Amino acid sequence: MKQIMVLVMLVVLSSCGTKVKKPIEDVLKEIDSYVSEINRKENISKTSSEGVLTDASGFKDTGKYTLNTYYNKLNNTLYRIENIEITNKVIAENFYFKENDLVFVSTHTNKEAPEKLYIYKDKIINKSNMDSEHQKILLNKASLFKKEFEKATKN
Repeated sequence: MKQIMVLVMLVVLSSCGTKVKKPIEDVLKEIDSYVSEINRKENISKTSSEGVLTDASGFKDTGKYTLNTYYNKLNNTLYRIENIEITNKVIAENFYFKENDLVFVSTHTNKEAPEKLYIYKDKIINKSNMDSEHQKILLNKASLFKKEFEKATKN
């Protein structure tokens, strides 16, 4: 009985040890470095699609979009999805993925300051120039675009 109690205490004590946490600044630097690496990659496949943007009723054309997907064709590793929407302004959204997880989102328009969103382990760890409603929209877009990519590459 004593041996079991000692074993239980050892397991409990070892699981309560301190967990080393990466400083956010280090994670941000790693993500920035990864984004730069993806932007420089030359042996990367690209697929593109274009279409028309419509109003909520679906009847009136309001602009057009181009969707570019950058990935490794050999193993279908997704790196980046670029969504460009042209209406009365141009919006370029870039979604970066690492090991199948969203890690960075950037948006640029022809009128506003760039917006950035850093994600680590499925949590937003840093943002610039972006309100929470726009964050939700972008995270939802990233999820939808990723699902479409996965569906297209299963075949």
